[in-house]
Amino acid sequence: MRPKIFFSTPFIILFLILVSCQGNSSGTTEVAASLPTVAPTIELPTLTPTITSTPTATATATATPTLTPTPTNTPVVVFATETPTAAVPSGLNVALEERFGNSWWNYDLLAYHIGQGEKRIVVVGGIHGGYEWNTILLAYDLLDTFDGDPTLLPENVTLTIIPSANPDGQFKTTSKLGRFAVEDVSEDTTFGRTNGHEVDLNRNWDCNWEPTGFWRSQPISGGDVPFSETESTSLRDFLLKVEADVVIFLHSAFSGVFPGRCNVDHAPSIELAEIYATASGYPFYEEGFTAYVVTGDASDYLASIDVPAFSVELDNHTSLDYEENLAGLQAVIAAVADRE
Repeated sequence: MRPKIFFSTPFIILFLILVSCQGNSSGTTEVAASLPTVAPTIELPTLTPTITSTPTATATATATPTLTPTPTNTPVVVFATETPTAAVPSGLNVALEERFGNSWWNYDLLAYHIGQGEKRIVVVGGIHGGYEWNTILLAYDLLDTFDGDPTLLPENVTLTIIPSANPDGQFKTTSKLGRFAVEDVSEDTTFGRTNGHEVDLNRNWDCNWEPTGFWRSQPISGGDVPFSETESTSLRDFLLKVEADVVIFLHSAFSGVFPGRCNVDHAPSIELAEIYATASGYPFYEEGFTAYVVTGDASDYLASIDVPAFSVELDNHTSLDYEENLAGLQAVIAAVADRE
């Protein structure tokens, strides 16, 4: 039989107090021990490196400059090379522009060349400026026709068109250089016949030249000497340089075709002038212009140095007679192309 153990009340109380103190002591030790481990997790020095990573992100944002090649790619899209490529099949705008001189007022004298053949046909409009403005517009229309369809020209022919041989006179009556509209033409055009020096350029060439020529019954200046005007010398030198096979001057208005002749007939001029007249339907005047005495005429001078030339007079001062002149020009082109 086990002996019975009896605890007194004071002893039990003391025991409980001791147990309680041990429990509180261990809890305090655990909290104290845990503090050092928590402190490093909130230490700012350890967090600072993670914050400094933000500049790293900024650096990656600088990758944006790698997009700068895009602007250089925009020109490289090669709009410039595609545009002419697209224009080639249409056959448009193949005429080459050449500045061959200047006027008294220093305006450009311009020629347009179509084709690359050894035979050369030259058409000259507007030698009487704005007074014969319809010849300038006709010359531009003919230019547009052949420029729009170069196949109209035989391979051995070059067509050169000078729309306005007297830009001063054109400007006097239209206030425009180059192309203009009918609405631009002033009501009175007579003062546009001469250049800025008040010389009639078709009285300034060296065939029967006189200082005072005539236009109908009206005296008009032929210049101080033959070829005194820069327009005349520039045109003469240009025609000799290109070695024209024939030169066609457009005038208005007498309705006819007149071969150049300087006191004597010039057979090549007569032959081509008649071909033009037959195809166009204009009357043909083999003896030349005889309505009144003309001195210093351009086509007459060219005939005198054996360059075939003739003048075409339109029906009036406003119509272009486009169909008639296109037919006449095409007939002369064919005749020149067929020559040896």
